Amino acid sequence: MAAFSDPDFDFRRYLEERPRAPDTLYDDVLSFHQGERGTVLDAGCGPGISLFPLVPHFKRAIGVDPSEGMISEAGGAWEAYCGSALQGKRPDTLVEFKQGSAEKLTCIDDASVDLVTAAQAAHWFDYAALWPELSRVLKPGGSVAFWGYGTNFLPSHTALWPQMAEFMSSRAPVLGPYWPLPGRRLLEDLLAEIPFPKDEAAWDVAGAKRKMHTLAAPGVPELASPAEPYRMERVMTFEQLNGYFHTSSALSRFYKAHPERRSEKPDMIDVHVERLREAVLAERKSGTGAEEGLDEQHVRVAWPLGLMMIRKRA
Repeated sequence: MAAFSDPDFDFRRYLEERPRAPDTLYDDVLSFHQGERGTVLDAGCGPGISLFPLVPHFKRAIGVDPSEGMISEAGGAWEAYCGSALQGKRPDTLVEFKQGSAEKLTCIDDASVDLVTAAQAAHWFDYAALWPELSRVLKPGGSVAFWGYGTNFLPSHTALWPQMAEFMSSRAPVLGPYWPLPGRRLLEDLLAEIPFPKDEAAWDVAGAKRKMHTLAAPGVPELASPAEPYRMERVMTFEQLNGYFHTSSALSRFYKAHPERRSEKPDMIDVHVERLREAVLAERKSGTGAEEGLDEQHVRVAWPLGLMMIRKRA
């Protein structure tokens, strides 16, 4: 997670351009959780965007992240969320953000947390240290829910998958070598390779659950089925898509290795997104994707989702 500790990383752009999980995922998490709804803790919370939808369901919400830059954005992001998504109806929940790591939650008391979540962070964790620490902070019967999304694609323009993957896949040639491994591969495979804890005395291993978008191959989501339910979708401007590509931690590492490229205008992402826009418009002229009725500045983007959940024994 070193890129997010880099003072040159654009934390505000990350907050603005990263996608939000759908309500159906939060419904799955809350349905799985059978314990109390006292405290929810989001590990690797970033600027808090994945914690916020859970806040009204709990009395206390804690976001923990090792990055000072991410934590510095979280308070303002929560205020903005209250004003927009909650329409000014601030819940009575106590919301806190703390700097720290998921594997060493020194700021959290024993058996004080009902639900631990991690969104787009589970691929960073050291699981040998994590599971015992989560067992310590969770109340008996508490739950863990981790989710993440893989490489995004254009559901109405599936032939353009290679162009979409070029800058966001660890298997692609340009930025691929700059993604941290095995973490990025775990994410691209939708957390399927992250094992649940083996300690059946402490965890209800038999009752653990996974839900995920179908993968056509390792790191490659099934693109053809419009009925594929477990994914996020968002209509974006190409400018927003450009911004999303710029939030890549691999891009941050690339610029660290090649500082002379940082000042290029347009940079390689700008050039790539313009070529992608031209390819989308060419497909629409031939009839592919035209049924969506989007103008030349917009495109529908999808991210495959993976979710894993387990309960601590009561």
